[in-house]
Amino acid sequence: MRIATFNIRIDVDAGERSFPNRLPLIERALLAMDADIVGFQEVAPAMRSALRVCLPDHRDFGKPREQGGEANPLFVRKNHTVEAATTRHYGTIPCGKDGFIQADAAFPRIHTRIEVHDGTRRFVVLNTHLDHESPRAREDALGKLVRFVEGLPKGTPVILMGDFNAPPAELASLLASGFRSCWERAADKNLTTFHGFSAKGEGEPIDHILVKGPLAVDSVHILRAEGPPFPSDHHPVFCDIRFLA
Repeated sequence: MRIATFNIRIDVDAGERSFPNRLPLIERALLAMDADIVGFQEVAPAMRSALRVCLPDHRDFGKPREQGGEANPLFVRKNHTVEAATTRHYGTIPCGKDGFIQADAAFPRIHTRIEVHDGTRRFVVLNTHLDHESPRAREDALGKLVRFVEGLPKGTPVILMGDFNAPPAELASLLASGFRSCWERAADKNLTTFHGFSAKGEGEPIDHILVKGPLAVDSVHILRAEGPPFPSDHHPVFCDIRFLA
C-alpha cells in the first residue's frame, strides 16, 4: 500500500506560483506517486475540487478548519472502504466562523482521521498540519494525537502523516508512544521536504509519515521537482507500507 503526504501551498500567490499555474505540476506529481491514500495540507475549497479531477479513482474525506477555510483532506482509492471520517481541532478557543484555536497558535489547527477497510484489514489513518510558529502548540497537538491513538483497541494499525512544521527531534513523544518514522528507511541523505520554491532547499524534513502497530515501511521517497516552476513549496513524501499480520 502506498501512502503520500503533500502540502500543496494555499492559493495566495500570483504568477507561476499561483495554484492554477501549479496545478499541472501537482497532477504530474500525483500520477508519478500513484498513492492509494494521499494526505494533503493547505487545501482551500476550490483547490479541493481541482484535486478531485486529478484523482478520479479516489474519494476525499475531512472538513475544513473553519467554514470556507483550509482543510487537510485524505484522498482514498475507491477500492478501500472508509467506515468513519472525523475532523478534530486541537484548540478550544473559538475563532472565525466555526473554528477553534490553541492559545499559542498562529492559526486553527486540525487533524483528519479515517477508519479504513481494504477488504482484508481495518486500520486508522490521520492527516495533520501543525502550527508553524509555536513549539508549545505543536507539543500540545502531539500529546492529543498520542492520547487518541492510545485509546484505540490494542494492536490497531495506525498511519499518521502530515506537515508537522517540526524536525524529527520534535516528534520524540510520538516515537516514545510506539510510532516509527518512515525516515528510518530513508536511503537518501538529503531529507529536505520544505524548500520555499527554491532549488536549494536544505535542512531536516518537516513533512513526515509514521506508523504504529503491525505495519512495516519498506521504502520512503521524496519526489523532488526540477524547478522553477515547482508544484509547491514542499516536496511530497511517499512510502510503501505493508501489514505484518
